[in-house]
Amino acid sequence: MIGAWDVRILQIINSLDTGGAENLVLQLHSRYLNDGHHSRVLVLAGTGAAREGVHYIRRGSPYNVLLPRQLERLPKEYDPAQFQILHAHLFPCQFWMSRWGRRLSPESAMVTTEHSTSNRRRKRPFMKHLDRSFYRRYSAIVCVSEGAAAAFRLWMPEVADRVEMIHNGIDLGMFPFRDGSEKSRGTTVLSVGRLTEAKNYFRALESFSILSRQMGDTNLRYLIAGEGGLADGLRKTARDLGIGDSVEFLGNVEDVSALMREADVFFMPSTREGFGLAAVEAMASGAPVVASSSPGIAEVIGDDGSCGILVDPASPDDMARGLAQVISGNELAEELSISGRKRSESFSIDHTAENYLKLYEGLLRSRVQG
Repeated sequence: MIGAWDVRILQIINSLDTGGAENLVLQLHSRYLNDGHHSRVLVLAGTGAAREGVHYIRRGSPYNVLLPRQLERLPKEYDPAQFQILHAHLFPCQFWMSRWGRRLSPESAMVTTEHSTSNRRRKRPFMKHLDRSFYRRYSAIVCVSEGAAAAFRLWMPEVADRVEMIHNGIDLGMFPFRDGSEKSRGTTVLSVGRLTEAKNYFRALESFSILSRQMGDTNLRYLIAGEGGLADGLRKTARDLGIGDSVEFLGNVEDVSALMREADVFFMPSTREGFGLAAVEAMASGAPVVASSSPGIAEVIGDDGSCGILVDPASPDDMARGLAQVISGNELAEELSISGRKRSESFSIDHTAENYLKLYEGLLRSRVQG
Protein backbone atom coordinates (compact mmCIF):
# COMPACT_ATOMS: atom_id res chain seq x y z
CA MET A 1 0.00 0.00 0.00
CA ILE A 2 1.23 3.50 -0.84
CA GLY A 3 1.19 5.64 2.25
CA ALA A 4 0.81 4.65 5.88
CA TRP A 5 -2.62 6.18 6.45
CA ASP A 6 -6.05 5.41 5.05
CA VAL A 7 -6.69 8.83 3.54
CA ARG A 8 -10.14 10.05 2.51
CA ILE A 9 -9.66 12.07 -0.69
CA LEU A 10 -12.16 13.99 -2.82
CA GLN A 11 -10.75 15.27 -6.13
CA ILE A 12 -12.80 17.92 -7.92
CA ILE A 13 -12.42 18.88 -11.58
CA ASN A 14 -14.36 20.82 -14.21
CA SER A 15 -14.92 17.88 -16.58
CA LEU A 16 -13.35 14.63 -17.68
CA ASP A 17 -12.78 15.61 -21.29
CA THR A 18 -9.49 14.42 -22.78
CA GLY A 19 -6.50 16.25 -21.31
CA GLY A 20 -3.51 15.98 -19.02
CA ALA A 21 -5.30 17.17 -15.87
CA GLU A 22 -8.24 14.86 -16.52
CA ASN A 23 -5.97 11.86 -17.09
CA LEU A 24 -4.06 12.64 -13.91
CA VAL A 25 -7.25 12.78 -11.82
CA LEU A 26 -8.48 9.40 -13.06
CA GLN A 27 -5.11 7.70 -12.71
CA LEU A 28 -4.59 9.03 -9.19
CA HIS A 29 -8.12 7.94 -8.29
CA SER A 30 -7.41 4.43 -9.56
CA ARG A 31 -4.14 4.22 -7.60
CA TYR A 32 -5.75 5.51 -4.42
CA LEU A 33 -8.55 2.94 -4.63
CA ASN A 34 -6.13 0.11 -5.37
CA ASP A 35 -4.06 1.04 -2.34
CA GLY A 36 -6.98 1.05 0.05
CA HIS A 37 -7.68 4.77 0.33
CA HIS A 38 -11.21 6.21 0.26
CA SER A 39 -11.12 8.09 -3.03
CA ARG A 40 -13.91 9.89 -4.88
CA VAL A 41 -14.02 12.25 -7.89
CA LEU A 42 -16.55 15.04 -8.33
CA VAL A 43 -17.03 16.40 -11.86
CA LEU A 44 -18.65 19.83 -12.08
CA ALA A 45 -19.80 19.80 -15.71
CA GLY A 46 -20.62 17.40 -18.51
CA THR A 47 -21.23 13.69 -18.46
CA GLY A 48 -19.12 10.63 -19.09
CA ALA A 49 -18.79 6.92 -18.71
CA ALA A 50 -19.88 5.46 -15.40
CA ARG A 51 -16.82 4.85 -13.20
CA GLU A 52 -16.46 3.64 -9.65
CA GLY A 53 -16.37 6.55 -7.25
CA VAL A 54 -17.02 9.27 -9.87
CA HIS A 55 -20.04 11.59 -9.68
CA TYR A 56 -21.13 14.07 -12.37
CA ILE A 57 -23.17 17.12 -11.32
CA ARG A 58 -24.39 17.27 -14.95
CA ARG A 59 -24.43 21.02 -15.51
CA GLY A 60 -23.44 22.28 -18.95
CA SER A 61 -20.59 24.58 -17.93
CA PRO A 62 -18.27 24.83 -14.91
CA TYR A 63 -18.86 28.61 -15.06
CA ASN A 64 -22.60 28.21 -14.41
CA VAL A 65 -23.64 30.53 -11.57
CA LEU A 66 -26.07 27.86 -10.32
CA LEU A 67 -23.23 25.49 -9.49
CA PRO A 68 -23.02 26.50 -5.80
CA ARG A 69 -26.60 25.28 -5.31
CA GLN A 70 -25.73 21.97 -6.91
CA LEU A 71 -22.64 21.66 -4.74
CA GLU A 72 -24.77 21.97 -1.61
CA ARG A 73 -27.13 19.17 -2.70
CA LEU A 74 -24.64 16.40 -3.32
CA PRO A 75 -25.20 12.73 -2.47
CA LYS A 76 -23.90 11.93 1.01
CA GLU A 77 -21.09 9.84 -0.49
CA TYR A 78 -19.63 13.04 -2.01
CA ASP A 79 -20.31 15.39 0.88
CA PRO A 80 -16.99 17.22 1.41
CA ALA A 81 -17.40 16.90 5.17
CA GLN A 82 -16.71 13.17 4.70
CA PHE A 83 -13.18 13.80 3.42
CA GLN A 84 -9.84 14.76 4.92
CA ILE A 85 -8.44 16.07 1.62
CA LEU A 86 -10.26 18.28 -0.91
CA HIS A 87 -8.15 18.45 -4.07
CA ALA A 88 -9.21 20.88 -6.82
CA HIS A 89 -7.90 20.92 -10.39
CA LEU A 90 -8.19 23.78 -12.91
CA PHE A 91 -10.08 27.08 -12.94
CA PRO A 92 -12.97 27.78 -12.24
CA CYS A 93 -13.13 24.64 -10.11
CA GLN A 94 -10.40 26.16 -7.92
CA PHE A 95 -12.57 29.23 -7.34
CA TRP A 96 -15.72 27.30 -6.45
CA MET A 97 -13.84 24.96 -4.13
CA SER A 98 -12.08 27.75 -2.27
CA ARG A 99 -15.48 29.04 -1.14
CA TRP A 100 -17.77 26.02 -1.08
CA GLY A 101 -15.27 23.47 0.21
CA ARG A 102 -13.92 25.62 3.03
CA ARG A 103 -17.43 26.50 4.22
CA LEU A 104 -18.89 22.98 4.09
CA SER A 105 -15.79 21.18 5.35
CA PRO A 106 -13.67 23.55 7.47
CA GLU A 107 -11.61 20.68 8.93
CA SER A 108 -10.43 19.36 5.54
CA ALA A 109 -7.01 20.17 4.11
CA MET A 110 -7.43 21.88 0.73
CA VAL A 111 -5.01 21.23 -2.12
CA THR A 112 -4.97 22.45 -5.70
CA THR A 113 -2.80 21.60 -8.70
CA GLU A 114 -1.48 24.05 -11.28
CA HIS A 115 -1.24 22.22 -14.60
CA SER A 116 0.31 24.93 -16.81
CA THR A 117 3.02 27.56 -16.87
CA SER A 118 0.49 30.22 -17.93
CA ASN A 119 -3.18 30.98 -18.45
CA ARG A 120 -5.35 33.80 -19.72
CA ARG A 121 -5.84 35.29 -16.25
CA ARG A 122 -2.13 35.97 -15.89
CA LYS A 123 -2.25 38.18 -18.96
CA ARG A 124 -4.67 40.51 -17.15
CA PRO A 125 -3.11 42.18 -14.09
CA PHE A 126 -6.50 42.97 -12.54
CA MET A 127 -7.20 39.22 -12.35
CA LYS A 128 -4.47 38.93 -9.73
CA HIS A 129 -7.01 40.08 -7.14
CA LEU A 130 -9.32 37.21 -8.06
CA ASP A 131 -6.52 34.67 -7.96
CA ARG A 132 -5.24 35.95 -4.64
CA SER A 133 -8.73 35.63 -3.14
CA PHE A 134 -8.88 31.87 -3.73
CA TYR A 135 -5.28 30.63 -3.74
CA ARG A 136 -4.78 31.89 -0.19
CA ARG A 137 -7.44 29.43 0.99
CA TYR A 138 -5.40 26.37 -0.09
CA SER A 139 -2.98 24.63 2.24
CA ALA A 140 -0.80 23.46 -0.67
CA ILE A 141 -0.50 24.47 -4.30
CA VAL A 142 1.08 21.71 -6.38
CA CYS A 143 2.80 22.56 -9.66
CA VAL A 144 3.41 19.79 -12.21
CA SER A 145 6.92 20.95 -13.14
CA GLU A 146 9.66 23.29 -11.94
CA GLY A 147 8.77 25.56 -14.87
CA ALA A 148 5.15 25.75 -13.74
CA ALA A 149 6.26 26.37 -10.15
CA ALA A 150 8.60 29.21 -11.12
CA ALA A 151 5.91 30.89 -13.23
CA PHE A 152 3.34 30.56 -10.45
CA ARG A 153 5.64 32.03 -7.80
CA LEU A 154 6.19 35.07 -10.02
CA TRP A 155 2.45 35.52 -10.45
CA MET A 156 1.44 34.88 -6.84
CA PRO A 157 4.43 35.50 -4.52
CA GLU A 158 2.11 35.92 -1.53
CA VAL A 159 1.57 32.15 -1.36
CA ALA A 160 4.97 31.02 -2.70
CA ASP A 161 5.69 29.23 0.59
CA ARG A 162 2.79 26.83 -0.10
CA VAL A 163 4.05 25.72 -3.50
CA GLU A 164 5.04 22.09 -3.98
CA MET A 165 6.37 20.46 -7.16
CA ILE A 166 5.13 17.00 -8.13
CA HIS A 167 5.71 15.79 -11.67
CA ASN A 168 2.83 14.26 -13.58
CA GLY A 169 3.17 10.60 -14.47
CA ILE A 170 1.91 7.94 -16.84
CA ASP A 171 1.04 4.27 -16.58
CA LEU A 172 4.13 2.85 -18.27
CA GLY A 173 2.35 -0.44 -18.83
CA MET A 174 -0.04 1.28 -21.22
CA PHE A 175 2.80 2.36 -23.50
CA PRO A 176 4.84 -0.72 -24.46
CA PHE A 177 8.17 -0.02 -26.11
CA ARG A 178 8.15 -0.51 -29.89
CA ASP A 179 10.75 -2.97 -31.08
CA GLY A 180 12.62 -2.53 -34.36
CA SER A 181 10.28 -4.78 -36.32
CA GLU A 182 7.36 -2.37 -35.91
CA LYS A 183 7.69 0.21 -38.66
CA SER A 184 5.05 2.33 -40.30
CA ARG A 185 4.78 2.74 -44.04
CA GLY A 186 6.72 5.79 -45.18
CA THR A 187 7.56 8.33 -42.49
CA THR A 188 4.93 9.33 -39.95
CA VAL A 189 5.11 12.47 -37.83
CA LEU A 190 2.61 12.50 -34.95
CA SER A 191 1.25 15.20 -32.65
CA VAL A 192 -1.28 14.62 -29.87
CA GLY A 193 -3.19 17.36 -28.09
CA ARG A 194 -6.23 19.60 -28.20
CA LEU A 195 -6.54 21.90 -31.19
CA THR A 196 -5.95 25.08 -29.21
CA GLU A 197 -3.71 28.10 -29.61
CA ALA A 198 -1.21 26.90 -27.00
CA LYS A 199 -0.50 23.72 -29.00
CA ASN A 200 0.94 25.89 -31.81
CA TYR A 201 -0.37 23.76 -34.69
CA PHE A 202 -0.47 26.56 -37.26
CA ARG A 203 3.31 26.96 -37.03
CA ALA A 204 3.65 23.18 -36.88
CA LEU A 205 1.89 22.94 -40.24
CA GLU A 206 4.24 25.56 -41.65
CA SER A 207 7.22 23.55 -40.42
CA PHE A 208 5.83 20.36 -41.94
CA SER A 209 5.33 22.19 -45.24
CA ILE A 210 8.98 23.28 -45.18
CA LEU A 211 10.08 19.75 -44.31
CA SER A 212 8.02 18.26 -47.16
CA ARG A 213 9.53 20.62 -49.73
CA GLN A 214 13.05 20.00 -48.50
CA MET A 215 12.74 16.23 -48.44
CA GLY A 216 10.58 15.86 -51.54
CA ASP A 217 9.10 12.78 -49.86
CA THR A 218 5.60 11.83 -51.01
CA ASN A 219 5.40 9.17 -48.27
CA LEU A 220 5.82 11.77 -45.53
CA ARG A 221 2.63 12.24 -43.51
CA TYR A 222 1.57 14.21 -40.45
CA LEU A 223 -1.06 12.83 -38.05
CA ILE A 224 -2.68 15.17 -35.52
CA ALA A 225 -4.83 13.56 -32.81
CA GLY A 226 -7.12 15.85 -30.88
CA GLU A 227 -10.26 17.95 -31.04
CA GLY A 228 -10.85 21.66 -30.62
CA GLY A 229 -12.21 24.88 -32.02
CA LEU A 230 -9.29 25.47 -34.41
CA ALA A 231 -9.99 22.35 -36.49
CA ASP A 232 -11.51 24.11 -39.51
CA GLY A 233 -8.83 26.79 -39.60
CA LEU A 234 -6.07 24.20 -39.39
CA ARG A 235 -7.54 22.15 -42.23
CA LYS A 236 -7.74 25.27 -44.39
CA THR A 237 -4.14 26.18 -43.55
CA ALA A 238 -2.96 22.69 -44.52
CA ARG A 239 -4.74 23.01 -47.88
CA ASP A 240 -3.35 26.52 -48.46
CA LEU A 241 0.18 25.25 -47.74
CA GLY A 242 -0.26 22.46 -50.29
CA ILE A 243 0.02 19.67 -47.69
CA GLY A 244 -3.67 18.86 -47.34
CA ASP A 245 -3.19 15.33 -48.69
CA SER A 246 -0.32 14.63 -46.28
CA VAL A 247 -1.96 15.87 -43.09
CA GLU A 248 -4.67 13.87 -41.33
CA PHE A 249 -6.73 15.23 -38.45
CA LEU A 250 -7.77 12.20 -36.42
CA GLY A 251 -10.03 13.84 -33.85
CA ASN A 252 -10.22 12.26 -30.43
CA VAL A 253 -8.33 8.94 -30.33
CA GLU A 254 -8.97 6.44 -27.56
CA ASP A 255 -5.88 4.26 -28.09
CA VAL A 256 -3.07 6.81 -28.14
CA SER A 257 -0.48 4.12 -27.39
CA ALA A 258 -1.10 2.45 -30.77
CA LEU A 259 -0.48 5.78 -32.51
CA MET A 260 2.73 6.28 -30.56
CA ARG A 261 4.04 2.91 -31.71
CA GLU A 262 3.20 3.78 -35.32
CA ALA A 263 4.98 7.13 -35.28
CA ASP A 264 8.51 7.58 -36.59
CA VAL A 265 8.74 10.99 -34.91
CA PHE A 266 6.64 12.49 -32.14
CA PHE A 267 6.30 16.25 -32.56
CA MET A 268 5.24 18.54 -29.70
CA PRO A 269 5.32 22.16 -30.92
CA SER A 270 3.44 23.81 -28.00
CA THR A 271 4.20 27.39 -26.99
CA ARG A 272 3.45 26.45 -23.39
CA GLU A 273 2.92 23.27 -21.40
CA GLY A 274 2.90 22.78 -17.67
CA PHE A 275 4.24 19.29 -18.20
CA GLY A 276 4.84 17.45 -21.49
CA LEU A 277 2.73 14.40 -20.69
CA ALA A 278 2.31 13.36 -24.32
CA ALA A 279 6.08 13.58 -24.78
CA VAL A 280 6.55 11.15 -21.87
CA GLU A 281 4.05 8.77 -23.48
CA ALA A 282 5.95 8.99 -26.76
CA MET A 283 9.31 8.37 -25.08
CA ALA A 284 7.87 5.37 -23.24
CA SER A 285 6.63 3.99 -26.58
CA GLY A 286 10.01 4.43 -28.24
CA ALA A 287 9.06 7.27 -30.58
CA PRO A 288 11.92 9.80 -31.04
CA VAL A 289 10.75 13.21 -29.82
CA VAL A 290 11.10 16.65 -31.40
CA ALA A 291 9.57 19.22 -29.07
CA SER A 292 9.33 22.85 -28.13
CA SER A 293 11.97 24.29 -25.84
CA SER A 294 9.19 25.69 -23.62
CA PRO A 295 10.04 25.23 -19.92
CA GLY A 296 7.59 22.46 -18.98
CA ILE A 297 8.49 20.31 -21.99
CA ALA A 298 12.25 20.89 -21.84
CA GLU A 299 12.22 19.83 -18.19
CA VAL A 300 10.65 16.50 -19.14
CA ILE A 301 12.87 15.75 -22.14
CA GLY A 302 16.11 17.20 -20.80
CA ASP A 303 18.23 19.80 -22.53
CA ASP A 304 21.30 17.74 -23.44
CA GLY A 305 19.81 16.31 -26.65
CA SER A 306 20.13 12.69 -25.54
CA CYS A 307 16.39 12.02 -25.17
CA GLY A 308 14.88 14.44 -27.67
CA ILE A 309 15.50 17.40 -29.95
CA LEU A 310 14.38 20.78 -28.61
CA VAL A 311 13.32 23.45 -31.11
CA ASP A 312 12.16 27.05 -31.08
CA PRO A 313 8.31 27.03 -31.13
CA ALA A 314 8.30 30.49 -32.73
CA SER A 315 10.37 29.34 -35.73
CA PRO A 316 8.86 26.97 -38.34
CA ASP A 317 12.32 26.74 -39.93
CA ASP A 318 13.92 25.57 -36.69
CA MET A 319 11.13 23.05 -36.12
CA ALA A 320 11.57 21.71 -39.66
CA ARG A 321 15.32 21.33 -39.06
CA GLY A 322 14.68 19.35 -35.90
CA LEU A 323 12.27 17.00 -37.66
CA ALA A 324 14.65 16.52 -40.58
CA GLN A 325 17.51 15.77 -38.20
CA VAL A 326 15.62 12.80 -36.75
CA ILE A 327 14.01 11.58 -39.98
CA SER A 328 17.28 11.55 -41.91
CA GLY A 329 19.38 10.08 -39.10
CA ASN A 330 18.57 6.44 -38.38
CA GLU A 331 21.26 6.09 -35.72
CA LEU A 332 20.13 9.27 -33.99
CA ALA A 333 16.51 8.12 -34.04
CA GLU A 334 17.50 4.81 -32.44
CA GLU A 335 19.56 6.54 -29.76
CA LEU A 336 16.73 8.92 -28.93
CA SER A 337 14.30 6.02 -28.79
CA ILE A 338 16.36 4.02 -26.29
CA SER A 339 17.35 6.99 -24.13
CA GLY A 340 13.82 8.37 -24.18
CA ARG A 341 12.35 5.12 -22.92
CA LYS A 342 14.81 5.04 -20.03
CA ARG A 343 14.02 8.65 -19.10
CA SER A 344 10.27 8.04 -19.25
CA GLU A 345 10.61 5.57 -16.38
CA SER A 346 11.29 8.53 -14.08
CA PHE A 347 7.74 9.73 -14.70
CA SER A 348 5.66 6.79 -13.50
CA ILE A 349 2.15 7.50 -12.21
CA ASP A 350 3.04 5.32 -9.22
CA HIS A 351 5.74 7.82 -8.22
CA THR A 352 3.28 10.66 -8.74
CA ALA A 353 0.61 9.04 -6.55
CA GLU A 354 3.15 8.28 -3.84
CA ASN A 355 4.31 11.89 -3.78
CA TYR A 356 0.75 13.22 -3.55
CA LEU A 357 0.00 10.85 -0.67
CA LYS A 358 3.13 11.99 1.14
CA LEU A 359 1.92 15.58 0.72
CA TYR A 360 -1.57 14.73 1.99
CA GLU A 361 -0.21 12.87 4.99
CA GLY A 362 2.15 15.73 5.83
CA LEU A 363 -0.77 18.19 5.79
CA LEU A 364 -2.88 15.92 8.00
CA ARG A 365 -0.05 15.33 10.47
CA SER A 366 0.55 19.07 10.77
CA ARG A 367 -3.12 19.56 11.60
CA VAL A 368 -3.04 16.85 14.26
CA GLN A 369 0.14 18.25 15.79
CA GLY A 370 -1.02 21.86 15.49
